[in-house]
Amino acid sequence: MEKRGEYIVEKLKELDYNKANELVKVAFSNAEHSDHDEHNLIQRLRGEELYNNDFEIVVKDKNDNNKIVGYALLSEIKICKNESTPPFKAVCLAPIAVLPSHQKQGIGKLLMKEIEEIATKYRYPAISILGSPNYYSKFGYVPSSNFNINATFDVPKEYYMIKPLFDNSLSNIEGLVYYQKSFGI
Repeated sequence: MEKRGEYIVEKLKELDYNKANELVKVAFSNAEHSDHDEHNLIQRLRGEELYNNDFEIVVKDKNDNNKIVGYALLSEIKICKNESTPPFKAVCLAPIAVLPSHQKQGIGKLLMKEIEEIATKYRYPAISILGSPNYYSKFGYVPSSNFNINATFDVPKEYYMIKPLFDNSLSNIEGLVYYQKSFGI
């Protein structure tokens, strides 16, 4: 557990699963680019063989009885150049959410920093994300097409982003990104 100002960043505990699910549901309820199923996605991902509890974190507000105000989850993905080459493993960030009442207070930045530290600790070469280039570019994310890494579904290239976590970590990696079955893509 790490304390940062008025917030605590920690690994999600099983007893807080329902609170985290509700936060994600509320955070995405008015999102323009959402299928509004993110809260169910996290439940499905928890049932996946590759699920790692270290990859699911929350931010709690110390000034509000440690209320969960932010959430993020990493999931392992595979990047495949073709059928004859072995896949590379990386992670994707989905979902990441902050309660609307707590947005623009640095909670998203806390989540991003912590989730990147976790992925780095596990030696993943990169984090992939589907999101706003205006927001995620502030954290060093660039279109994944810059590395010849692409989605298996139709999405504007500027929204399909990736961040290398080490120098030259994507220099020998290219291809299509394959998600765990819970994503349904």
